[in-house]
Amino acid sequence: MPTPDFCCERMELNVREFRSVQYDARFDEYAIALPEDGSLMCFDFCPWCGKKLPESRRAEWFEANITED
Repeated sequence: MPTPDFCCERMELNVREFRSVQYDARFDEYAIALPEDGSLMCFDFCPWCGKKLPESRRAEWFEANITED
């Protein structure tokens, strides 16, 4: 599983310390939890420095983990 390669100190602080941003290693995604319903909103760019984040691996993960009955 990939480990996060933080684009800036603020991103690292928000993932590791404040936990306001969640990192999902399965999908290589960064997200914030929405307080209204607890769903997650993924983002493609760092909200602090603007750097493009890694492409999500969500589709690849589900494709590899689908089992046929």
